[in-house]
This record gives sequence, structure tokens and C-alpha cells, in this order.
Amino acid sequence: MASVLKTSLKTDSVVTIYNLVLNADFLTVIPCDMTSPFGSNQFITIPVEETLPVAQYAAVWSKNYRIKKAASVLVELAKEYSSYMGVDEGN
Repeated sequence: MASVLKTSLKTDSVVTIYNLVLNADFLTVIPCDMTSPFGSNQFITIPVEETLPVAQYAAVWSKNYRIKKAASVLVELAKEYSSYMGVDEGN
């Protein structure tokens, strides 16, 4: 019986995820909107029939830079929407 090597990796880097899937035979679960990075057609989507759990998202930027006004407004709109939809912001 052949043994199968299973490696689990967690990363917050989308670029790392794309590189692992493209170059190291990894499989990932990502939002549908992220399956064609930079207009690429190098990924195959496996249809999922079951409803997946709702994920929590975070707005993240470098602590070395001030957030721009447009980004700040977008974050506030997302907070308002999640409050309106009854989503716990984790605060």
C-alpha cells in the first residue's frame, strides 16, 4: 500500500497560497472571487455542493503607513454593513 504524505500549512499570504498551489501540488480553499488572480486561468475550481461556514474577515494594512481616506471609508462601510446584517465584528 502506497503511503501518502499530507502536509497542512496555514498562511495569511495570498501570494504564498497561489505559489504553493501552482508550484508545489497544494490544494486550498479560497473565496470564488480569488480563483482567477491577476486574470490568470491556471487554477481549476472543484465545485462544492455543501454550504461552507461563514468566515470572518479583517481589513489589514501595514503599521508603518497611515490608512488612506478611501480605505478608511471602505472599512467603515464594511463595519456598518456587518452591524446591519447582525455579524459579530469580534470586538
